[in-house]
Amino acid sequence: MIKQYIKHAFRLIKEAPVLSTIMILGTALAVCMLMIKFMVHSVETGSVYPEVNRDRTLYISYIKSIYKDPEGKNGGESNGGIARFFVEEILKPIESAEVVASYLFRQDGTPFSAPGSKNNAQGVTRGTDAQFWDVFRFKFISGSPFTQEDFDSRLAKAVIDEDMARKVFQTTDVVGREILINFSPYTIVGVVENAFELAQDAYANAWYPYSVEDFPETTEPSGNVMVAVMAKSKADFPEIRAEVEKRIEQFNADKSRTHRVSLMEQPDDFWVHFNRSASNIPPDMKEVNRTNIVSILIFLLIPAINLAAMTSSRMQKRYAELGLRRSFGATKGGLLNQVLSESFIQSLLGGILGFVLAVIFVYLSSNTLFQGNYYTYSDGVALPVWNIISVQAFLMVLLCCFVINFISTFIPAWRATKKPIVESLSLKK
Repeated sequence: MIKQYIKHAFRLIKEAPVLSTIMILGTALAVCMLMIKFMVHSVETGSVYPEVNRDRTLYISYIKSIYKDPEGKNGGESNGGIARFFVEEILKPIESAEVVASYLFRQDGTPFSAPGSKNNAQGVTRGTDAQFWDVFRFKFISGSPFTQEDFDSRLAKAVIDEDMARKVFQTTDVVGREILINFSPYTIVGVVENAFELAQDAYANAWYPYSVEDFPETTEPSGNVMVAVMAKSKADFPEIRAEVEKRIEQFNADKSRTHRVSLMEQPDDFWVHFNRSASNIPPDMKEVNRTNIVSILIFLLIPAINLAAMTSSRMQKRYAELGLRRSFGATKGGLLNQVLSESFIQSLLGGILGFVLAVIFVYLSSNTLFQGNYYTYSDGVALPVWNIISVQAFLMVLLCCFVINFISTFIPAWRATKKPIVESLSLKK
């Protein structure tokens, strides 16, 4: 039966090549636009090197710090990253997490050079703790990350990526050598493969223990540190959030503290973290999701309405055929199923074409699509093909084809099968 539907579908394409081509290209365009949106979203928010644990990691990027005057009333407030003491005392001891890592905001435009060499470069640096390497899984070409002992001892050690190693030393065999980062000497302990630039929390050209920096003693909970809380599994998120909330309540209830704090609905899963751009208010996720849903509906409905008009025109030419088949005992449901199946085959052809076009477009335009809000110091985004082509993307294509096919075909086909047999036989267009 399926083989017969396929043969009949291709016969219809041959009978009306222009109309069929327009319908296939219309479907391809709709699927292409929707796939580009889906693929960009998938690459931006999926697990990419070295942030391979995004699906089981919660993030705390900002803190609202409110000063308490001597009478206990609220005073001025500040918003920003988190102070180191707050990380160490309140967030690091989270018991329900597998690992709690802390790291600084990226520093762009940092000068790199080698002692006694004229080679120099600019790049991105990021201070981290030792647990950073447990959450963000870098691939080491040589050497290893700095340790907790290095962090506690405030040793000036650094891990650099292969791109920076080649720019400064013309080789990646640099473990044990000295590099000047922002004119300060660091001993290189490891070299890693270049990080994907969309890895917004892990990306840098060099990483060093932030303990080497002098942090002023302060009771102000805001600072320049971010925190990633990696759970054993996503199922532990509610427990982690509850523990964090309890710790914040205990901190605010402590009368010896000079400030009270708010995490503004954090910790975030990665989707919320990705959309959190302001340091003083949480993102409006309802609006974000609403915008995405509306754009998807537009991508689906506009081509589907146009295709429905063309399908209706084609149905008028098949009235006599459908009436004849009904006169020989074919049921309305059977005819409707056949028409939908034949149309789905054409939609599938358009969907496959649209998917291929979307993959090509995203791959060739990756430098533009994924540059983000930062200046890039590398030669471009090395986008792995497997980040574009996935089982989810293929299933999305099938779903798009089914939805477009159903919307554009069902009503014209249903109206055609509802016509009386005699009237259908008398219509020959």
